[in-house]
Amino acid sequence: MKTFSMLLIAALVLGSSPAWSQGDEGTPGTQDQTRERVMERIENDPTLDAGQRERMRENLRQCEQLGLAPDELNALFPDGSPGYSPQARLRIQEQVMTLAHEGRPVDLICDKMDEGRLKGASEPAMTRVTEQVAENLRFAHRYLQQAQNEGIKGPNNPAQQQHLERGVALDRWRGLEEGEFDQLRDRARDRARVGDCDLTDLCAAA
Repeated sequence: MKTFSMLLIAALVLGSSPAWSQGDEGTPGTQDQTRERVMERIENDPTLDAGQRERMRENLRQCEQLGLAPDELNALFPDGSPGYSPQARLRIQEQVMTLAHEGRPVDLICDKMDEGRLKGASEPAMTRVTEQVAENLRFAHRYLQQAQNEGIKGPNNPAQQQHLERGVALDRWRGLEEGEFDQLRDRARDRARVGDCDLTDLCAAA
C-alpha cells in the first residue's frame, strides 16, 4: 500500500501542474483572446477542407460552452504544425467534448496531447493514449460511484469529485491493478460500517 500512497502523491502533483505549451500558447490569455487565436488557426490551417474547417469551428463553440479553459483549448486546437491529421484532431476534440458532457475532468487528455507534441509522438500513439486516458477517467467515475453506492460518502463539491476521479485515473494509468482498487474499496466499505470513511479517505488509503 505504500506504493499506492506514492502514486497518489505523484498524481496530485502532476494533476496540478500546468500543461506544456508551444508558440503563443505559453500565455493563454483571456478566454476571448484564446478564442480569437484559435479561430485564426482554424481559418489559416491549410490541411483542412471546407467540411473539416466548419466542424472545427463548431467544436470550438461547443468546447467554450462546456467551459474548457484557455490552456485546454490551446491543446485541442494547437498553434503551428500540429503533427496530426485533421481527422485525428477532430476525433480527439469530439472525444473530449463527450467526456466534458459526462462531467469528467478533461484536462488529463489535454495534458497528454501537449506531452505528445513535445515528445513527437506518432498519430497512432497519440490516439491510443487519448483513448486510454478516456477509459481510465470513466473507470474512475464508475469506481467511485460504486464506492458511494456501497455506503462510502462522497464529496458535495463537483470540483472535489473531479479531483478524486483525476487521481484514480492517474493511478490506473501508472499501472495500479483493478484488484488493488477493489481491495481498497472493500476496506473502505468495512470502515464505513463501523465509523466514518468517505471517498477522500478511500483515495488516500494506505
